[in-house]
Amino acid sequence: MQSLNYDVGGIFVAKNPCSDLSALKTRPVVIISPNNYNNLFEDVVLLGITTKEKDSNISLKITNSELLDASLKQNSYIRVDKPLQLSKEMLQYKITSLTPEALINLKQKIKEFYEL
Repeated sequence: MQSLNYDVGGIFVAKNPCSDLSALKTRPVVIISPNNYNNLFEDVVLLGITTKEKDSNISLKITNSELLDASLKQNSYIRVDKPLQLSKEMLQYKITSLTPEALINLKQKIKEFYEL
């Protein structure tokens, strides 16, 4: 079995629990936990990605120009208001990664949202 790279900024398809924990849905996510954490532990901290436009205070728009080696069918939004922690086993496959510039923008959006 191929070993996956679980670096911060990686975009994966994952089995996400519904908010009421009644079922799992397959959804894209981006890793936000730092690489040293990801290398030590069996879980990662993630943010969900949606195609539904959200308030700019709680989401960051991403386009194909902000991805390293893949494309999206349409513009998407990273939800910074709903982080989740999942086992790496719940990550089905890697799609791509954010560009370094997009990762900087995401970190800034997280800082702004949480007033850090």
